[in-house]
Amino acid sequence: MQNLARLRAESRPRWHALLATLAQREAQWLEALMSTVDGGGRYYGGLVEPHDFKDTSARVFRYLLGQLSTGVPPTELAGLPEEIGRTRARQRVPLESLTTTIRQDFAVVWSTLLSIARASDMPVLLCHVDDLWRAVDDFAGEVQISHLRESASLAARDRDRQRSMTSVLFSSDSHHPDLVRQVAGALAIPVAGPYQVVACSPAAAPGAVGAGALTHEGDGALIVFWPGTRPPDAGLRCGHAPVADGLAAVPAGARTARHILSALPPGHDGPATMRDVWDRIAAAKLRNTAPDLLGVPLARLASVPAPERARIVETARSYLATGSVATTASALYCHRNTVMTRMRRFRELTGLDLAIPREAALATVLLASGDSGSWSDPQVE
Repeated sequence: MQNLARLRAESRPRWHALLATLAQREAQWLEALMSTVDGGGRYYGGLVEPHDFKDTSARVFRYLLGQLSTGVPPTELAGLPEEIGRTRARQRVPLESLTTTIRQDFAVVWSTLLSIARASDMPVLLCHVDDLWRAVDDFAGEVQISHLRESASLAARDRDRQRSMTSVLFSSDSHHPDLVRQVAGALAIPVAGPYQVVACSPAAAPGAVGAGALTHEGDGALIVFWPGTRPPDAGLRCGHAPVADGLAAVPAGARTARHILSALPPGHDGPATMRDVWDRIAAAKLRNTAPDLLGVPLARLASVPAPERARIVETARSYLATGSVATTASALYCHRNTVMTRMRRFRELTGLDLAIPREAALATVLLASGDSGSWSDPQVE
């Protein structure tokens, strides 16, 4: 260690001479860097203009030379790492791409030093390569911290803007087209085209709604919507509205999705559409607007001993699902006469003939209402 310290001290004048020569080769260094990283395009993918990349690289070069020569960067460049981190974060340059490019500076500076050094300078370079690496590493570390801090701030602002814009969108089912275009622009989503809209529990795992989805929480549900035809995740318990025709139709779709979600039975898993729950929704509406229409027949069904009621309800459900006595008999492993007897008993209790389509529709709603526990407390009239 003592020998190394002595060699470093003895070689420092030559090291500083090499740095002075390097400073005179800024154009050569920049040309080599621009060629190596394709004007920044190799790592930044067009997010940073070549002239911006070149100007920043020149200032990084001077910063590093100042750090290596005097131990501190030039006064006018003292805030450069923070500036670069903040600027590149605003330009949406990924942190990995940024740090990779900064570390590329080390390789280019080192290769330029090798090109201007004599064979006798090799020990000098070996003694001080750690200085160069440490300067680049410290610079990269400061840039990373600034980038992360600005990215967090940008993310928070993005979330606030998204919440604000989605609140505007969901404030009404009818908006002026200009307002819809403004919302679409702010959220970077299309105005036209199909949209998927679902309503799920606010506690739904964020990953379950899928990438690229936007959310809005209200009325006890989390509304999730996204452009395109990709269906919701098969494991997400949610109400799935019909495809919305454009962004302007999303609020109305959200209302439908909420109705579907509220009608889901406790044991239901995965997405559900209106086709799956229309009978439960209709039952809830009828209980509120015409309670006797369902209440009386439900009470009469409730008056029947549980085993008999279970058989009658099972037969009614099977028949309503198929419209066939023979298929129902086969599914329930009984004679068709038994099916007919149970259907007749259902008609006697409820006044609804399952063979008549209009009455069968009401019977479907009646049974959905019974699923909600409406016949647990019989009120026979």
